[in-house]
Amino acid sequence: MWRYFFLFIFVGIESLQASDPKEAYWQEGVVLLLSDEVITGRFSVNLRHQLVIRKKDQGTEIIPIHHIRSFRLYDEEKNILRKYKVLEEKQARGSLKRIFEVVINGKVEVVRKRNSNLVAPGGQKYMAHPAIDLSEEAFSYDYFILHDENIVPLLKFRKKVMPQFSAQERLSVERFMKEKKLFSSNAADIIVILKFYNQLPCTAQQLVTIHDPDLLPGR
Repeated sequence: MWRYFFLFIFVGIESLQASDPKEAYWQEGVVLLLSDEVITGRFSVNLRHQLVIRKKDQGTEIIPIHHIRSFRLYDEEKNILRKYKVLEEKQARGSLKRIFEVVINGKVEVVRKRNSNLVAPGGQKYMAHPAIDLSEEAFSYDYFILHDENIVPLLKFRKKVMPQFSAQERLSVERFMKEKKLFSSNAADIIVILKFYNQLPCTAQQLVTIHDPDLLPGR
């Protein structure tokens, strides 16, 4: 799991929410349902328990994630506009809908999901942003590439994703990796590579929720 340690540079920090509405962290947002209905208001998302809760004038309501296409929430505390998608994840016994946070938008997206770790070692903080808990980022999430609606583990970039690039795209990416001394076996390097790929001509413009890409160690 330590290979993900420095991904905190590129992503926002999720605040842990309890399923008890009294303890929930409420955020202004927009939810897009599969029916194309748009719901606005104040929401709380609990990634550990896969819940989206809407605050109402009287009480709260849970919006089943199998009714949701995507949603955006403004994290006022961290000053980050977070984007989430509900994706169908294949498992041994079938498939399951899960909430993924979008780390990078573009032709090739990077998403992350909350894993089952209940306790993260540490308490070490990122000095430039004391709200960032490095252990939270390194141990509490699994990272994936979303390409052509396929969810691919981040470290399978070279084997599963890069071969689908055009010959010119692969050449450009390989030159960039050589120039910047990046490796497809390193999670943080893959993020940098995909940022570059999404900026190539004829690709969708990327949007990354980052603090400062120049803070990557060793850069």
